[in-house]
Amino acid sequence: KVAEVLREPAAAARLHKAISQQIAAMSTEAGLKGFERIKKLHLEGEPWSVDNGMLTPTFKMKRNDLKKRYQAVLDALYADPTAGTASKL
Repeated sequence: KVAEVLREPAAAARLHKAISQQIAAMSTEAGLKGFERIKKLHLEGEPWSVDNGMLTPTFKMKRNDLKKRYQAVLDALYADPTAGTASKL
């Protein structure tokens, strides 16, 4: 169902905001320091699976393939202070 929500930009933005707010609230409740908190995140609509090549047959992450697929997302999250949206890069 998340994949369907993430296809609609307005709904994806609301979901991203709700998740970010929940993470912030839980971080405050846990007493996490600023450097321990999640500040930006990327929501992916497609679950990782063996079929899409993100997991091995024993359900381990294919780190090199994941890095190739998400390198642009990671770069944007670290470079852009406004990054962390639900949109695909």
